[in-house]
Amino acid sequence: MIKEESRRMSVERAVELKGRISEYLDARTSIPTGFSMAKEYTAAREKIRKYLGATPEEWQDWHWQIRNRIDDVGVLSQFLNLSPEEIAQIKEVGQSFRWSVSPYYVSLMDADDPSCPVRRQAIPSMEELQGDCGSEDPMGEEFTSPASCITRRYPDRLIINVTNQCAMYCRHCQRRRNIGETDLPASREELQEALDYIRDNPEI
Repeated sequence: MIKEESRRMSVERAVELKGRISEYLDARTSIPTGFSMAKEYTAAREKIRKYLGATPEEWQDWHWQIRNRIDDVGVLSQFLNLSPEEIAQIKEVGQSFRWSVSPYYVSLMDADDPSCPVRRQAIPSMEELQGDCGSEDPMGEEFTSPASCITRRYPDRLIINVTNQCAMYCRHCQRRRNIGETDLPASREELQEALDYIRDNPEI
């Protein structure tokens, strides 16, 4: 009896959830996927790889990807069809907020669509300079940092921020305050403090 009731509730829940995404289910056949855009991605990758003089092996190496981050709008415009207005806006926003994109991530962007979600995530927008941009620490991490480099928001896990360097600086990054203009690793002293904290708190 209990199994039957559980099965009935499970089916009802599945029907409810399916109803919530009915619009997506109707539209999904017209939404491009990574599989359907494989040729475009391959062509973009080869164009970027050849421009930067990378071998196929280097392209697959994350060290190479970070060393060759694109942070110059002139280089970016070799791969994306940017209007003069877009170029000017990227330069203006870049004076206030650092930006950088890995070659791989650029290869996933629609070269002709400024509204491409991948572009929106990575390429500076004038919206970043408009009005109140919110808090510098929206997650309140300052108050959940029991030791240098550590963010602890949950009782059984934590984050050690060993560097401010990223392969790409997302435009919505909640740690933008830590980025700065120079890639810096945490000091040995800061890392030691973080390790000491973990050692002293075995419940983590």
